[in-house]
Amino acid sequence: MTGMPVTPLATQTPTNTRLAGLQSLRGLAALMVLIGHILAEAEHYRAAPLPLAALPWSRGVDIFFVISGFIISLSLHRHIARPLPFLARRLWRVAPLYYLFTTLMLLTLLLLPGAAKDSSLDLAGALHSYAFLPHARPDGRIAPLLSLGWTLNYEVFFYVLCALCLAMPAARSWIATGPASCARLQTISLSRGQVVQRPSLSARLAAMFTSPARIATSSPSRVRIPASSPSQAHNVTSSPPHQRPAANPASQSPIATNSPSRACILTRSPAQTQIVTNPPPHQCRVADRASQAPGATSSDPHAHLTATPSPVRPATDGSAPLSTPLPLICAILGFLALCGLLLSPLPLPLQVWSNPLILEFCYGIALAAFWQRGWRRASLPLALLALGTGLALLVALDATDLPRFIAAGLPALLITAAATLFCPARRLPGRVLGDASYALYLSHRFALRLTTLLVLPLLPATPLGLALYLGLALATCLALALFTHRFVETPLLRLATPPGPRKATS
Repeated sequence: MTGMPVTPLATQTPTNTRLAGLQSLRGLAALMVLIGHILAEAEHYRAAPLPLAALPWSRGVDIFFVISGFIISLSLHRHIARPLPFLARRLWRVAPLYYLFTTLMLLTLLLLPGAAKDSSLDLAGALHSYAFLPHARPDGRIAPLLSLGWTLNYEVFFYVLCALCLAMPAARSWIATGPASCARLQTISLSRGQVVQRPSLSARLAAMFTSPARIATSSPSRVRIPASSPSQAHNVTSSPPHQRPAANPASQSPIATNSPSRACILTRSPAQTQIVTNPPPHQCRVADRASQAPGATSSDPHAHLTATPSPVRPATDGSAPLSTPLPLICAILGFLALCGLLLSPLPLPLQVWSNPLILEFCYGIALAAFWQRGWRRASLPLALLALGTGLALLVALDATDLPRFIAAGLPALLITAAATLFCPARRLPGRVLGDASYALYLSHRFALRLTTLLVLPLLPATPLGLALYLGLALATCLALALFTHRFVETPLLRLATPPGPRKATS
C-alpha cells in the first residue's frame, strides 16, 4: 500500500487530517449495542427467540475498544511529560456522564427496586463503580452498579496506564527520541550534491515501534540532494542500491562543496520524502542551529549524512508526531494479557486488568501508527469492502471457540481500518449519532426499561405488536441519547475545552 500524496506543510489545516469515518463508526458501534439489548429485552418478555437476536450485536463494544486505542495514540503527543493533564482530560470526558447515570441507577434501586432488571443495591458495588474498580456482585457477575459501565473499567485502566507511562523517566527519554513521525522534520548541514542516508522500506517498517536510533544503521538507502536554488522543494523517492543508476562525475553539481545549505527533510510516507533546501524557519519548526552528521566532510560529495531526529514542537493541526511511549504501553498490555491467559483465574481487580480483551487497545494503537505514517488510501470501495469483510468475519467467528480478542477483536480491527485508513474525507451518514454515541451507550438502558414497563403490556402478543415495541424502543432510546448529548454532555465538555476552533470529541 502506498502513502497518500505529500501535502505541503504550509497548506496543512485541521481538515486535512480529520477522520471523517470515525464518528460514523462510533454511531454504528453504539447502534449495534442498542439493537442487541432491545432484542434481548423482547426475547425475555416474549419468552420466544427472535431471528436476529443470535447475531453478535454486543461486539460493538470491541469496536469501541479499538477506536479508543486509535484516538488515545493520536492525542498522547499533546501531553508529553504531562500525565496529570492527560488523565484529567480523559476522566472529564467519561466520568461526569457516567456518574450521572450511575447515580440515577442508585436512586432507582433505592426508590423503585422492582423497576431495575438484574441489579440489586450493593453499597460496596456502588463505591467501586464510582472509582472505576472491578467488583463482583452478589450473584457472581463482575459488573458495576450500572452494568454497562464494565467497559469503562477497561477504558479508565487504559487511561491510567498511559498516564503512568507518560510519567516514567524512561518514557520521557523515549519521547525525546521517539518513533518517527508522519511529518518528521530534521535540520542538517549539507552541501548540494551530497547524499543523505535514508532508511529502506524494511527498516522503516521495523521502526514503527522501535527507536529511531536503530533506523540510521538498518539497511540504508541514499537520497541525493539536488543542486538547486535556495528554498526549493524536491520530492525524492529512495531506491535500493542495485536499482540506482551509476553516478556520472560529469553531472555532478558545479557548486563548491564548501558552500553548505540548510535542508529540511520531511518524511511523510514510507515511499516519499520531501527535501526543502534553505527552508524558511517557520517550515522547519526546529531550532535554527543546523548540525552536520558525523562522517560528512565538505570535500566528499558522496558522504553519507545521518541526521539525528530533532525535537519537534507538537503541532495543533493533526500532523504532530507519534512521539509517545506507545511501545511501552503495548508491552505492558501484552504482558498482562499473557498473565491472564497463563495464570487464570487471578484475584480482582487483576482478573479484569489482565483479560486479553485489553489487547484490542493495541489494535487501535497499531492502526494509529499506520495512519500517522501515511499508510492509508482514501477509497470508498476499499472502505466498504473492509467494512463488509469485517462485519462478515464478526458474525462467522462468533460461532467459533476462539477467544474474544481474536474472534471479535480482529474483525473490529478491520472495521476500524475501514473508517480510518480507507475512508475518504467526505460527509458521511451517522455523524450526529456518532457524536451522541457515548450518551446513547449510557442512557439507553433507562429508556429501554421505561418503554418495556409502560408500553409493552399494552401491545398485543402478535408480530405487529412486537414490531411496534421494537420501533418505539429504538426511537425512545435515540431521543433520550440526543437530548442527553445536546443538553448535558456537550455543556460539560465545553467547560473543559479551551477557546478556539471546535474539534470532534474523542
